Amino acid sequence: MVLALRLWAQTPCNSVFGKCVLLEHEDDYVLCVDAEGIACVVCEDGAARPTAALATGAGIEEPWPALQLRRLASGEPAWVIWPAGAAAHQELRGEGAAQAHVRAAARPPLTEAGRMAFVRAIHAYFRQHVLEPSVAGFLSILEKQFSRSDLYLFELLQNAVDEGAMRVSLSLSESPPALRFTHDGKSFTPLDVNGLSSVGMSTKAGKKAVGFMGIGFKACHKRFGHVVCADQCAGLALFSH
Repeated sequence: MVLALRLWAQTPCNSVFGKCVLLEHEDDYVLCVDAEGIACVVCEDGAARPTAALATGAGIEEPWPALQLRRLASGEPAWVIWPAGAAAHQELRGEGAAQAHVRAAARPPLTEAGRMAFVRAIHAYFRQHVLEPSVAGFLSILEKQFSRSDLYLFELLQNAVDEGAMRVSLSLSESPPALRFTHDGKSFTPLDVNGLSSVGMSTKAGKKAVGFMGIGFKACHKRFGHVVCADQCAGLALFSH
């Protein structure tokens, strides 16, 4: 049922927020995430408002977004909000989609707990679907895209150029054996993280870019057994087998 809800929500969410990704959340909810963070929560009409925080970590809570997209029994979308401290939601009538966009734009940035919840949702999605035979077959084809194990260097340089980097740094360590790649380009958005985790979901489409298919970054896994990726000058750490 949650899968059907996610597929249904793609059209109304795209029409309001533009490019976004929909990820399933426990308790029969779907999270709509755009470049700024969690834009809204998608649910069936009549669903109760979640009581606990969306995510908690290191003493920080990520609250549920006040904006909701509800699927009515007729299949039509309805945008509603839960005002702070209110016991019931309010429907956004008339120019509801426009109001929903304004409400979502005014939301606070994701907390650390919220960012981790987003990453966990991506991980849960792919952990489930990687078991599908068709996906396993696709992964075997993807592996053959990289005939040499050193192509990751060119792919990382392409990514740095595409993000406006002016400075690139490489460093090696012996314990554990690893390579660290950093650049001073733009930080990741939630959609960038989803693009790195997917294929064909790159945020580079429609703009001048050396790479845009979302495949190049995967070349790192041809050479290294463990990859850690982060922004805020943390860079990319590639660990050998």
